[in-house]
Amino acid sequence: MIDFLKKILYLFLIKNSYSQDGEDIFLIRYFKNIKNGFYVDLGCHHPKRFSNTYLLYKKGWNGINVDANNSTILLFNLFRKRDKNINALINTKSESVFYYRFNDSALNGILSIRNVQKLLDVGYKVVKKVKMNSIFINDFLEKNELVDKKINFLKIDLEGIDFDIIKALDFTILNIDVIMIEKQQNKLKEDELKLYLKNKSYKFIFESNRNLVFSSL
Repeated sequence: MIDFLKKILYLFLIKNSYSQDGEDIFLIRYFKNIKNGFYVDLGCHHPKRFSNTYLLYKKGWNGINVDANNSTILLFNLFRKRDKNINALINTKSESVFYYRFNDSALNGILSIRNVQKLLDVGYKVVKKVKMNSIFINDFLEKNELVDKKINFLKIDLEGIDFDIIKALDFTILNIDVIMIEKQQNKLKEDELKLYLKNKSYKFIFESNRNLVFSSL
């Protein structure tokens, strides 16, 4: 209930930045010459709270927002009407999986038992554990006509499977300018991610406390 009230109250705040660590300020500056860009936000969470795309939306952009939480998508439909907002659970393959919902919905996702325990250890609580049908990322992109479409900005925040999603993407059929992904659990994993994207012709351009940003060469 408290998390829901936070979501509602946040809708009426006016701020200079809506990201957790100013990532949206970097994006606005980086895309300063693009007025009507297109984004895909996987794990969109909230129309404004912790949003890396809301400032872009205010600038005139639009895109696709995806979240497994239906109440999140209802809020997007009310407050982000130019966007296409989709209730779906993105995964590395189409299958039935457990989806964890926490007392802070920003943490919801397909998580390993180990990662769930880490969150429990620091005081978060599992509100619900539900079995859901997930959709393979490339099937999702094809279904929504994103293959070969110009995507100026792709944000991936799927709580624990972000790098796996990156590795599942078929870059030969995608046209993505900038990718944002949550930092990895350790330095070795982060270095692996950077090398992987470098081999896919993406260079590392920005780092915040929570996210890494890459642009196509």
